[in-house]
Amino acid sequence: MAQRKINDYNSRAVKRDQGIVEASARTVHRTGILPGHQAFSREEAAEALGRLWEEAETEAGVDPNKPSTWSRRHLHIRKGLVDPPFRKIAHAPRLHKAFNDVLDEGRWHPLNGLGWWPITFPGFDIQRWKEPQVGWYVDDIQFHHHVNSLDQGLLPIPIFSE
Repeated sequence: MAQRKINDYNSRAVKRDQGIVEASARTVHRTGILPGHQAFSREEAAEALGRLWEEAETEAGVDPNKPSTWSRRHLHIRKGLVDPPFRKIAHAPRLHKAFNDVLDEGRWHPLNGLGWWPITFPGFDIQRWKEPQVGWYVDDIQFHHHVNSLDQGLLPIPIFSE
């Protein structure tokens, strides 16, 4: 059943000129990951990244200009942020188009902001992460994700830096 739905999705996505292109449809089908390149502007990303650094400094004393303050591999900012850069990114037209392409129009609720930020600092990993070669990749530590969940369709992960 799930395989059939994925194939139906691929057919719909490929037929549409707007939204997701054929290569992206194949990628989501193969890996479960839908890259949304340039879903929001670099300026919006820079503003959001600045706010996240402020939160990191408040929460853990982390300074973006002082790598010596990056004393652990991960920092989790466990809050939703609804101020303008996050709200604007959450309502980006290209992002909404992708949501509609994957979930169908009217089958998801717009976000008021973005939240629960896992921040990974460089220099702590011995081996680079590798994309799974089989199955779907699920990344989460506080919630179990299920492909057939009625209340959950996507886990958007915005990336604000390269």
